[in-house]
Amino acid sequence: QPLFHGTTRTCALGSSDNHTKLCHRIDCNLCLILRGSYDIEKAASTGMFGTGIYSTNVSSKADLYASRNRPHLKSVILNHVVLGRTQLMKAADHSLQHAPDIYNSVTGATGNQGGALAYHEAIVYREDAMCASAVIFYE
Repeated sequence: QPLFHGTTRTCALGSSDNHTKLCHRIDCNLCLILRGSYDIEKAASTGMFGTGIYSTNVSSKADLYASRNRPHLKSVILNHVVLGRTQLMKAADHSLQHAPDIYNSVTGATGNQGGALAYHEAIVYREDAMCASAVIFYE
């Protein structure tokens, strides 16, 4: 599925001066992801559904996690995400380190689905389940 992921960018990648080189800063998650891949070791363990890589089909939700520490542009990554068999979660479970047995991922239930989320959220627990395919820069 095509899903968005918001993350920090601390370099000038994509700025109006056509800066196209990936940086080597350890605090620039955007370049770290584009240079290699997602890293479950860097995933925050405080997420609503534990330590995983979060994405959404709602670009404005991804925007909440996209910071603009440098230039005026923000960025989100559009990914190809393989959810496989996904467990719909109606309540938070901060302790998750992997999807429940027989599942490959979890999806947070929105209010319309009997859950607590306002917007869609999908979580994978393996780096190879998510691949960056494009970066969108915007103001």
